[in-house]
Amino acid sequence: MSAPNEAFGLQTVPIATPFPFGDANMYLYGGGDGLTLFDAAFPTEESWLALQEALAARGNTVRDIRRVVLTHHHFDHTGLVGRVADESGAEVCGHPEIPLRAGLAYSFTEEHSAWMAALLAGLGTPPDLVSGMLERRPLQRPFVYRVDRLDRALPDGAFFDGFRVVHVPGHSPTDTLFVHETGGFSITGDHVLEHITPNPIMRRPPPGEEGVKCLVQFEESLRLCRSLPLGWCFPGHGKPFTNHAAVVDRILSRHGERNRRILAWLPEIGATPYETARHLYPRMGTDVLFFCMSVAVGQLELLESQGLLHSSSDGGVLRYFPITEKD
Repeated sequence: MSAPNEAFGLQTVPIATPFPFGDANMYLYGGGDGLTLFDAAFPTEESWLALQEALAARGNTVRDIRRVVLTHHHFDHTGLVGRVADESGAEVCGHPEIPLRAGLAYSFTEEHSAWMAALLAGLGTPPDLVSGMLERRPLQRPFVYRVDRLDRALPDGAFFDGFRVVHVPGHSPTDTLFVHETGGFSITGDHVLEHITPNPIMRRPPPGEEGVKCLVQFEESLRLCRSLPLGWCFPGHGKPFTNHAAVVDRILSRHGERNRRILAWLPEIGATPYETARHLYPRMGTDVLFFCMSVAVGQLELLESQGLLHSSSDGGVLRYFPITEKD
């Protein structure tokens, strides 16, 4: 069953990507106070032309866009923000921390590289893999437009154009749902995806703040999301879907499957997060190293929060151990 986009005043603008998650979706919404663009794909000419063609099909141009609303700060959702705002004067709207978090995630400075290197070393990652990943990181740069300002912050519980703003941190610290309860639909970003398991990515914390157990946070947000009246869900990747509770259950079940796999494997002498990632992803290379490490760290932190593992640092390298009777 396909979603009746027209009934909701929505137009999907899918943008092809070179990444495993498939197309990145933008949405044009004309059912409120002026034309809104939800998310902004990549800063490429292909994305720009696709947006122009979608606008032309409805008798509009970029200059008719009144606001750009972001579901979160990840680079595959923010690419055209600056260009659209410059062309149209549209206000840029989203989670209050988007500029802060985008700056922390998408800095290509030596300081940021040093943070990543220290983080991965402390998780037991071999130095050659760390170096290889850092060498590849600049390849991401052409795909990144780092949002450095908001014209309108959308705090949790705010309303605009009939949408209720619901913050659901986990996949990213800025993940946001836009729930149109009277219309029976929601813009859900990457928080819930029907055929992909979203995963939190390790984050550089703001100065003076402690790191967050991202997967623990994500599961809390998923359980909140499950209880909401989302109706039709229009996601950041993939096709629209209904019955989001079943999708949430699938994601939580996937986390549980990984947990059981780790517990069945983890030796009594313990294992580092890197060794755990290698167990989960035997073919892991430098191109997906940070993602795979993020998954492993998330699952280990989740297990520890459930009282099923304990951790300690040996020589500056983190290890996780199974809980035994003597513990």
